[in-house]
Amino acid sequence: MRWAIIGWLWCCCNWCLAANWQAQPGQALQPLLDNAAAGDTIVLPVGRYQGPLTISHTLIIHAAPGATLFADGTGSALLISAADTQVSGLTIRDWGSDVFSLDAGVQLLPGADRVRLSRLTLQGPGYGIYAEKLTAPVIEDCHILGEHRLYVLDRGDGIAMRYVESPQLHRNHMQDVRDGIYLEDVSHSRVSHNLFQGLQYGLHYMYTHDDLAWQNRAEAVSGGYALMSSKAITLKDNQVSE
Repeated sequence: MRWAIIGWLWCCCNWCLAANWQAQPGQALQPLLDNAAAGDTIVLPVGRYQGPLTISHTLIIHAAPGATLFADGTGSALLISAADTQVSGLTIRDWGSDVFSLDAGVQLLPGADRVRLSRLTLQGPGYGIYAEKLTAPVIEDCHILGEHRLYVLDRGDGIAMRYVESPQLHRNHMQDVRDGIYLEDVSHSRVSHNLFQGLQYGLHYMYTHDDLAWQNRAEAVSGGYALMSSKAITLKDNQVSE
């Protein structure tokens, strides 16, 4: 009991010591991200910010509507390798188009367990969000818009995950990408209330197991839901329309 109380007090003290940082439009953000302590919150007002950016320790990023990160057409715009990081409200544009190099609006690297991405607006030709070798990410209420002028198989996926356990993907809107959500070697995914428009497959499973998807909608797609070399997938109340 004594050690439980000490542990609780230690967590509370760390929470109390967390700081809030206010960025300024046009400010170089990487030094601010590097200098903030783990658990700090960074607030981004409306304005333009220059990428790419890397988050290597746990941070909370709150962006006002209209706060926009640009990557100048190359590489990934935001790379996250820290567990429990949260990013909300940010618009990200113009990252790279090289899907073989995994160019993405947001790239979740190994170690980014339990990351939460919410209310992001992503517009670019590569992957919207790419994740590999991590556990329990949450992606919700995001709008991911690809490049409709590219041939569909040359685009990145809206959300792509490989070797990920227990992702939660809810209420996202993917448009003009390759596959809306592509899952490979993934287990225990939960996918619901997403909208897929103008792409190849809404949901694409490859070598996955123990997955559940419900109340997703696919419109103007080549195929609604692709289940390939996978086990124990449950689809409930999903829709496909031309």
